[in-house]
Amino acid sequence: MNRHMSMALLAVMLTSSAALALTEGAPRAVAVSGGRAGTATFIYLRDYDGPTGSCAYVMLWESPFPGARDAECVVRELKMIGQTSCLHNRLVDVVTSVSSVLGCWGFDQYGLVDHVKLVLGESDVSPTLSGLAIFEAFPFLPQAISIE
Repeated sequence: MNRHMSMALLAVMLTSSAALALTEGAPRAVAVSGGRAGTATFIYLRDYDGPTGSCAYVMLWESPFPGARDAECVVRELKMIGQTSCLHNRLVDVVTSVSSVLGCWGFDQYGLVDHVKLVLGESDVSPTLSGLAIFEAFPFLPQAISIE
């Protein structure tokens, strides 16, 4: 491989990066089974179990319908190897895994609120959280969910 090809490869590697760990900020669109299911905003809650534990966030899940009450869910993001603090975990490019704790409420693809269990992950090419949502009303029918 010549020098120019090596430099081009290095430039691509330096400019492309993995998705950031779960971050707070602007609302993110939620889709369940392809249907609009509101927006989610994440707020840092606390650090669990020290350096090898997880970071907890409150997920405020806004209804897809104006004027409807919001749902609330606490989710935990696993810390990546070598990321011993939640602050540092949020500032670096890592592929992440997120799951809900008991008592999580959310909206299905029809905008109906229900208890839900979430298992989500990010890839190294997109900041979209994707995975499964299992609603209490239909525990035998896992739904695809994405949080952009």
